[in-house]
Amino acid sequence: MNECKNKNFVLSKVDVKRLRKAYDNYNISIYYLNDEVKNLMNCENLSKEDAIEKIFKIIYL
Repeated sequence: MNECKNKNFVLSKVDVKRLRKAYDNYNISIYYLNDEVKNLMNCENLSKEDAIEKIFKIIYL
């Protein structure tokens, strides 16, 4: 997961692990997860943690 060190990535390794666990898909692309979080951050003016929490709320409905 060295790709996470890229400046375009907002997710840490821990964030990726948490999201993969929530999606129950450990093969989901880090690029997909990163884009989902970045889109929420940009479109809804959320912090990274708030965007991740929103994804959790959607998944666990």
